[in-house]
Amino acid sequence: MFACDAKKLRDAWKRRETEIVGIDAVPFNRFAIQFTAHSILRELNKAFVGFYGDGQPPEHLSAIATGNWGCGAFGGDKELKSLLQLMAAAEANRDVAYFTFSDRVFMQELHRVYVELITAKCDVGRLFQLIGQYADEEVRSTAGDPNLSLFEFISQQLAEEVDGE
Repeated sequence: MFACDAKKLRDAWKRRETEIVGIDAVPFNRFAIQFTAHSILRELNKAFVGFYGDGQPPEHLSAIATGNWGCGAFGGDKELKSLLQLMAAAEANRDVAYFTFSDRVFMQELHRVYVELITAKCDVGRLFQLIGQYADEEVRSTAGDPNLSLFEFISQQLAEEVDGE
């Protein structure tokens, strides 16, 4: 997730091989709106289309350098947006270099959840289900003021699945 081979990032003239893709961000003036099925699918599909390598073999594609897309002024939830980007990148067969812009706590939390997802062998489909479950159980049932963050909820669900085995 966080590593890439810099030697592969040069073309025949030794220039860095880069491609810049702009993905529009939707402003979310209420926390709960971004957790609707429509919003989740829209953001996931936009990220996938932006990350898709036009059919090139994955070994010929550079890592996606991304960050807190749609957060900040647009009001997006960093936890949701980071997971949607990781899901889209996984489906597009792309590595990710995720930049948290000096937010050390978020960096550690994202890495912790990523390790938990990998350890649990959680695929994109299961993560999509967990996000939907969080939306139902934590966001909608509390009128948009959840008791747990998305990362906390996912960690809790994965731990319960391990304990149940």
